Amino acid sequence: MAKSQRNSNVELLRIISMFAIVCGHFVGQSGDFTYNNSVNDFLLIFISSGSRISVNVFLLIGVWYMVDSKFNSKRILKMYTQLYFYTSIITIIMLVVNKGNLPIKETIYGFLPFWGRCLWFASSYLILLIFKPFLDKILSWSKREVFAFVVAFMALMSYLGTTLSNAANGFLCDTIWFGAVYVFIGFIKKYPPKLKINKNYLFFIGLGGYLMLAITNYYIAVAQNDDIIYKALRRITEVYCSDIKSLPNFLIAFCIFYWVINLRERHSKIINFMSVSTFSVYIIHQVPVFYPFLWANIFMAEKWLPEHSVIYALIVTVIVFTACSLIDIPRRKFIEPAVAKSKPFKWAEKKIDNIFNQINIGEEK
Repeated sequence: MAKSQRNSNVELLRIISMFAIVCGHFVGQSGDFTYNNSVNDFLLIFISSGSRISVNVFLLIGVWYMVDSKFNSKRILKMYTQLYFYTSIITIIMLVVNKGNLPIKETIYGFLPFWGRCLWFASSYLILLIFKPFLDKILSWSKREVFAFVVAFMALMSYLGTTLSNAANGFLCDTIWFGAVYVFIGFIKKYPPKLKINKNYLFFIGLGGYLMLAITNYYIAVAQNDDIIYKALRRITEVYCSDIKSLPNFLIAFCIFYWVINLRERHSKIINFMSVSTFSVYIIHQVPVFYPFLWANIFMAEKWLPEHSVIYALIVTVIVFTACSLIDIPRRKFIEPAVAKSKPFKWAEKKIDNIFNQINIGEEK
C-alpha cells in the first residue's frame, strides 16, 4: 500500500509556526531593551508575540494526525532518542567549548532533558504519546459523554489562564492541557462541526485576534506608564500571548489551524522535506547550555539590542532554522535508522508493546 502524501498546507503552517517560535525565542532571550515608537518595533513585536500561540498551532497539527494513528512504541522511542541525542551531544560540545565552566543545573538538564522545564514541549508530547491509548478510551464514549468531557475539561484547564491567574502555570498543567487538546481534536474529527459561517472567516478571526494582541503589546511596550489601564493591558497581553491554556491564545491558534485544514489539499516535496526537521529545530536551538551561547556569542545579541532591527531578527531566524534542518539530515538518514535496528531499541520497543497489550487485555476482561 502506497504511503499517503502529507498535506503541504499543514506542513507549511508547521514551518511558519516554528519560525515564529525561533524568532520569539531570539527576541525574548536576547535581553531587555526599550521599544521605540516606530514601524520597526511594531513589526518586531508583531512577529515575536506569536511564539506561544504557535506552540498551540504546533500541538494542534501533531494531535490532528495522532488521533487517527495507532499506539506506536517505536515513535515514542524515536522521539526519546532524538531528544537525548541532541541535548547530550550539544551539552558535551559546550562543556568542551567553555572548558567545563557551565551552570550545573543547565548541564544536568542536558543529560536529563525530561527533568523540570527543560524542553518542556518535547517532554509533554512524549507523555501524550504514552497516554494516547487511555485518551482513545474516552473518545470511544457516546457523543454526549465525550462532548461533556471536552467542555468540562477544556473549560477547567483554560479557566485559570483566561482569568489571569498564575496558579495553572507549570509542566504538569501544560501536560494535562496536551491531553485536553487531544480529546478536543478527537471529538472534532469524529463529529465534524457544521459551521454556519464561511470557513475563510476563521482565518480573519484568528488573524484579527492576534493583531489586537500585538497592537496592545506594542502599546504597553511604547507607553511605559503606571496607570491602571496600562497595568491591566500589560497583564492581559502577557498572559494571553504566553499562556497556551488561555482561551484567546487557543482560539487564535485553532481558527488559523482549522482554516488551513479545510483548504484544498496541496503537495510539495520541498515543503514536506523542510517540515520533517521542525521538531529538531526546536530541540537544537533550545538546549539549556547552548541557547545563551547561540544568541550572545554567535548572533551578537548585545550588539543587536540597541537597534533591535526586525530585519536582523528575521535573518537570525532563517539561519537558525536552516542550519538546524541541515544538521538534522544525517541524523535522519543514518543515525536514526541504525538506532531503530539496534538490539536495545528493539528490546525496549517489545517491552513497551507487551505492557500496553497487557493493559488492554486486562481492560477487556
